[in-house]
Amino acid sequence: MKKLTAVILTLAMLAGILCFSAAAGNKKAPVLLDDQALGADALIDGQTVYLPFRAVCEALGYTVSWSDKDGAATVSAARDGDVVSIDVTNLKVTDNGHLYNAAVFSGQGVYLVSGRTFIESGLFSTAFPAGASYDAKSGRIALSRRYENNVSVVNESVVSQDDYLKTTVQYPQLSDLADTAAQGAVNDILKQAAQSAQIEGQKNAADMAQAIKDGFRSAVGMCETYFNYMITYNQSGLLSVVLSDYQYTGGAHGSTIQTSYTFDLSTGQALKLSDLLDGRTDYTAYIDTVIRKEIDKRVAAGDLSEFDLAPFKDIGADPAFYLANSGVVFYFQQYEYFPYAAGIQEFNVSYSELNQMLNSAFRLLSDGPVTLDPKAENALSAGDIGRVTLGGNPTTGYTWHYAVSDSAVLMLASESYQPSGDPGVGSGGAYVWDFKALKAGTAAITFKYYRDWEGEASATAANTVVYTVNVTE
Repeated sequence: MKKLTAVILTLAMLAGILCFSAAAGNKKAPVLLDDQALGADALIDGQTVYLPFRAVCEALGYTVSWSDKDGAATVSAARDGDVVSIDVTNLKVTDNGHLYNAAVFSGQGVYLVSGRTFIESGLFSTAFPAGASYDAKSGRIALSRRYENNVSVVNESVVSQDDYLKTTVQYPQLSDLADTAAQGAVNDILKQAAQSAQIEGQKNAADMAQAIKDGFRSAVGMCETYFNYMITYNQSGLLSVVLSDYQYTGGAHGSTIQTSYTFDLSTGQALKLSDLLDGRTDYTAYIDTVIRKEIDKRVAAGDLSEFDLAPFKDIGADPAFYLANSGVVFYFQQYEYFPYAAGIQEFNVSYSELNQMLNSAFRLLSDGPVTLDPKAENALSAGDIGRVTLGGNPTTGYTWHYAVSDSAVLMLASESYQPSGDPGVGSGGAYVWDFKALKAGTAAITFKYYRDWEGEASATAANTVVYTVNVTE
């Protein structure tokens, strides 16, 4: 029986390989990180990019391993406590304890081709702090590192089953955020959303039990609640979380409600679109036009059908949206404008398109961080991100330590260390810090490079760097 199972799994994977190879037409593109080719090509299927998993992960400093246990092929990548595993056989991702499907809008997110794992670029960007952009003219793919917020995300889960209800719930909780009040506000919102899904499932199950007790033979006997999430943006002091609430109460299929929150981590506030975009601009009309054109394009291609009696006209006063790494994504619920089979349709409006419509406090979404200069007075506006990059070598025992003279003016948003890429032990790399400007004022950031056991007093003038930042509203 075990041999038969293994054969079936092998055939299933082989079918996926053959389907992908035929669809992709063997089109390849070189992958570059910091303008250096990785020596491994990505595969291109139309506009969808599939990255070579091992080569990309190793270039980013991850250790990659392969397992084929109990008939399931799994590839894993680990770096500094960050562990991502992909079940290639069953198409599941375990991202630091968070389990979700390896599926993307265009179809399957992971393929095995000639014994090598390829992962769709958007799925890769969800699981790893990096992105990929494909330039069709040059035929090249550029990888870019992403510096995520200085916060930990803990996966909380509830799994249970009784006679009438199967419950699978996962939701995120933040830890290690400097502002504990802001952290608590975010966690309360996310936990309450998960609890509301559980309560709805319990009510559905109670109704099912009563229906069966009352003799309704058509009652199926088992309800289901499946609640999950995706973190779609985690940079520059902003966090976007998409929640998916699936409820099955009988019948041909269940229903899914998608909600989302975008948080300012300096306050814990859930932001509306009107907080991000400048009301003095006609941003709603522009977004309406972009979405209308994309709907028409999908309909014309035969990929979508729209209800004739209630077609899309505008996003309304308080639209559903979330932040992605590439832009603001708007979405519509099942049956809102399209049939159930269309699922939840999403429409991305790039940050570059919205650049002149963003409020000044959120212009960083399109402009990115400002590189700080220790030899000059640096000017930031409230909401801007100032970036510091310093070289170092942790294998020597030396580390950079920093102090901000006024934490009400500047807040640490993220910090990370990137190896140089030289495979030699002790080759060093770059430390990167992002600081968010909070309000008007002047603050100094002082960095000192020393060994912890030797103390701050051991830092010489040559190992001390000071950045002066003036923030305006």
